[in-house]
Formats: sequence, structure tokens, C-alpha cells
Amino acid sequence: MKVSIDAAYKTLDNDSMNKTMSLSVRRTFEDTYSNYFEFPNHTHRRLIGDKLANEGAARLVTTYMNILSNDGEEYIMEGYTYECVEILRSFCWNYTDVSIKLCDEFGRAGFLTHMYNDLVKFKDTYKSSEKESFIVLSAMSVIYNCAKSSSNIKYFRSMNGIVDTLLWYSKNSKDHPPTSLLAPLSTITLAYVVDDEQNDLISADDSVIDTILNLVRGALATSTHMMDGFTATELVEGLKKLASHPRNSEVIMKKGVVLSLKRMLKTGTEEEKIAAAKAVWVLAFNDRNKSEITNVHQEVVTLLTEMRSQNEHNGLRNVASGALWVLEGKSSHKANIMRKKKKKKKPGQLPADITKHMSMPMPDSDNSDEISSSSSEEDVGEEDGIPAETKHIMISYQWHYQKLMIKVKDSLEENGYRVWMDVVEMGGSTLQKMADAVEKADVVLVGLSQRYKDSVSCRTEAEYAYKCNTDVIPLLLEKDYKPDGWLGAILGAKFYFDFTNFLLYEPTFHSLQKELGSRGKRAESELKMLIADDLQMLPPIIKIKNFSEWNSEEVREWISTQNYKQIKLRELDGPELMFLKKIRTEAPEFFYRLLTEQLQLRHLKDLKKFTEALEELI
Repeated sequence: MKVSIDAAYKTLDNDSMNKTMSLSVRRTFEDTYSNYFEFPNHTHRRLIGDKLANEGAARLVTTYMNILSNDGEEYIMEGYTYECVEILRSFCWNYTDVSIKLCDEFGRAGFLTHMYNDLVKFKDTYKSSEKESFIVLSAMSVIYNCAKSSSNIKYFRSMNGIVDTLLWYSKNSKDHPPTSLLAPLSTITLAYVVDDEQNDLISADDSVIDTILNLVRGALATSTHMMDGFTATELVEGLKKLASHPRNSEVIMKKGVVLSLKRMLKTGTEEEKIAAAKAVWVLAFNDRNKSEITNVHQEVVTLLTEMRSQNEHNGLRNVASGALWVLEGKSSHKANIMRKKKKKKKPGQLPADITKHMSMPMPDSDNSDEISSSSSEEDVGEEDGIPAETKHIMISYQWHYQKLMIKVKDSLEENGYRVWMDVVEMGGSTLQKMADAVEKADVVLVGLSQRYKDSVSCRTEAEYAYKCNTDVIPLLLEKDYKPDGWLGAILGAKFYFDFTNFLLYEPTFHSLQKELGSRGKRAESELKMLIADDLQMLPPIIKIKNFSEWNSEEVREWISTQNYKQIKLRELDGPELMFLKKIRTEAPEFFYRLLTEQLQLRHLKDLKKFTEALEELI
């Protein structure tokens, strides 16, 4: 595959001048497209897609698509050129369905803008042309596939009018059988690309939510759990995305989604159970929804409890634990949070109505009462009843950015801060550790990115930090990302530290350190103990004698390791070696004459060996 892609790149300049695709490049894409069907296993297909991403196929496809369509301005709808267009679009349609990595590469290559422009260009004419219908359907399919990657959301949201265009297709494509798939495709894509500001376009008309709910019910009524080409899992993922907005969440609940989710939790595949549990998790962030699930749909709680305690599948056990974490809040814990809120009020605290975005209770802790009751007035700080000298900095982030956040963690620790960071991906069964970390934190550093906002686990951490009234400092990890929805509500107008430019890491970290001040910093006595412990673990320091201090015997020992046989060379001492090293630089001609005449090193091999050995002496 690498050889084929490299060969295609070599013909690119010539093809660009001739406004065509050479036959060899066409065959490369045809053969790769055929491989998709030769390997029906999803894993094999994904591996091919990932390999294509690594070899630069996305940029190659984008360039050829621009060549064949005159940069999207004009398609030739016949002959060899259209056949090449059809091959490329079919190639993209299928491989973006299996490889998120390839989807990300298409986003970076600018291919998604080309696809969106096709939707706009042929909106009024595609129903009258079979070839235009294919172009529109393939464009919408690629957009849908790529919208499932958080990395691509920024590209879609920069496209002027995309939400209106998707809404138009969702409402105006049902009466055209050849492209009837456009309606559900555009509807579910909306769930991924709409932002908080544009959500009113969906809220004003329940048809988007109704369409997806009907597809879910239709899929569950079939033996394959598929409807109009969508699996029940895909459809529930779309609903979960919509449910992250408070108003959508309540509408979805009122329309009876829990019955479908309950069915998936009870009889679905592992994949379907995970999707359903995640949907319950997101829905439960809303107080009303949580109350309805726990009081009216108690079987959902029972099913999740069974999954948490009995299932050996880590993914399923973790999401079940997460959903139960939100659902099973105890009144005593809520009272504990309220006591904390009364005891401290941070500068820039957000208004109370912000809680409409969240409802993040936590199950009773095995040791939370112990923390608050065992501390005396003498050994606690002003905040939370936690000893001030044991507070730390907590880092909350999404796993895609782990390498950068570990660097931040190391920098903080090098500067004397106590840091808590999950680097082994705690499962849902250890969410209590996260809660303890939040409760003992002076500050929580939140790594801002679309991936963070889309992660229900990250939302759980961030909202719990808000509930505990813990200071939050945002670190921007994704360039140009602007938090909205629940994340924007938590952060408000807080100033963030931009870590998107690696070259500016040091000054940015210095600014962060100034903002943190002494919060989370180890006491001087603790630092001294740590340094003392580290010193005890170091091997004993052995003083190395400088070669200029060697006596004749020590020089002879050194010479023996070089395998010299000359007697005169063995009579040197340390100061003389030092002098030789000095004149080698200052008087090289005299140096080499001395070696040959006085020290009898007359073979080139011996001269070279001695000179190099002398140079290594320090």
C-alpha cells in the first residue's frame, strides 16, 4: 500500500497539469476499494483505513477530487473523469465508516469542506439527476462518518450555514426514494455538529428527535437491530449527543426513550448495552430525568447494578458504574456539598441558575465522613475540613492529550507541587478515587478540548468539581476550541492558559505557576524530607581523580588498557599527559614530532589511537 500511495504522489504534478487522474492512480484506488469487500471483518477494514491515513491517502484523495472537479466548481458528469470521481467517493464513503483516524486526516486535508460545498451546490437539482444524487448521498455519508470524530467538529462548525443545510435535507429528502437515506443521515449528523447557540433550531421543532427515536424503535423491532442502514447503537449515540443539551435531554425523556434503552440493556449485545448505559448516564445529569429513572424506571437501575457487579467486560462495567454514580446520590452527600459551599465562596463564582446544566451527586464515600470528622481545628485549613498541607492539584483531561498533561504534571512536581492525575484510566468501579481527589484538591486543572466536552467521564469529573466548589483553571489543549454547553456553563468567563503551542510551553507554564501560587504546594519541611529520601537512594559518590594528578604508575595502568608497548611512553606521568594534550591544540606540528621522535610512536595506527585516547581524557 505504501508503495502504491508513494507512486501516486509521484504522478500528482503531471496529473494536476493535465486535469486528470492517470490510469495507474485510478487502479490504486480501485484495488484498495476492492480490498474493503475482500475483508468483511470490521477490524481488518479498520486496519486498512488506518494504514491509508498514515500513508497520506486523505490528502491525495482531496487533491485529486479538486483536480477532477475544478476545485469543486464544475463536475464532468460523463466518461473517464466521472468514473474516477465515483471511485474516489466510494472509496471515501466506505473507509471513513471504519477508520476514525482516516476521518481525522480528511478533516485536516480540507476534504470535508469540499463535501459540504457539494451539498450546497446540488441541493436544488440532485433529485433530477442520478449522478448528482450519488454525489450528494456520498457527500452526506462522508460528513456523517467524519462528524463522529470530535477532532472534526471544529471544521464543521466553521462552515457557514451547515446546520440550516442539514435541516433542509432532513425535511426535504423523504419523497425521493433513491436518496431517502439522506433524511436520517442529515438528521443524525445534526446531533454531532450543532452547537449550544444553534440548538434552538432543533429545540423549536421536535422532528429531529422524533426521527431518531422512531429509527431506534424500528431498529430494535428487526432481527438485525438495523433501520435504514443504521444500527441501534449508532442511533442511540446520536441521541446521546443531543441529550447533552438540557432542553433536548428533557424532550428525549418525555418521548419515552427509556423503554428502548431498557430493552437494549436487557437483551442487547455488549456494544448496544454500552451505548444504552452511556445514554442513561448523560440523561441522568438532568435532575428531572434522574428522578424519573430512579422512581419510575427502577428496572434500569437494577440492570445497571447487575452489569456493574457481574460483568467481566471492562467497558460495560465502567459505563454502568458511571451511570449509577450519577443516579445514586445520597442526601447526606448533598448536604456535605452544601456545607462546603457555605464555608467557601471563590472569586468569579457562577450564578446559581447554572445548575440547570448539571446534577452530579455522588454515592456515599467510605472515608468522606472520616476526612471531615477526624481533623481537628488545629490541623486543618480554612477550606473543606481537609488538612491544608495535604491538598493537591488535580488534573482532569481526556486521554488523547495524555502526553502533554503528563508533561504539565512533571513540571508541577518539579516545582514542588503535589499533583493527582489518573494515568492508568481508572474504571467506573474506582470513581470514588476521583471523588476523593476532587475533594482534596486546592485546584482542578481542566484540559479544554472538544474531546473533553464530548466525554461523559470528563463531564462527571468537571461537574463534581463544580458541585464541591473547587477552583477550576482551564488549560486550552485544542487550538481555537471554544467551550459551550455544560462545559461552557461551568467555566463561565474564566481565563485559560493556552498550551496549544509547544514552543511557548515554558512561558505558559510559568504563567500557570504564578496563578497557582502556593495552592497545592508541598510544605518546605515535606520537600526537605523528600530530598533527603532521594539522596539516600542515590549510590555513593566516588570522587574521580583528574588525569593531571596521575603518577607514573597510574599512567602505566592507563597505557596498558591501550595496548602500547613503547618503554618511553610508559615513563610519562599525569602533568606530562596534560602538557601533551595542551600542545596538541596549540602546537600540533611539535606534538606529532614529539610522539614520533621522543615517544617512538611511528605507525599511523598508533598515532591515531593515542591522539584519540588523549582527547577523551578529562
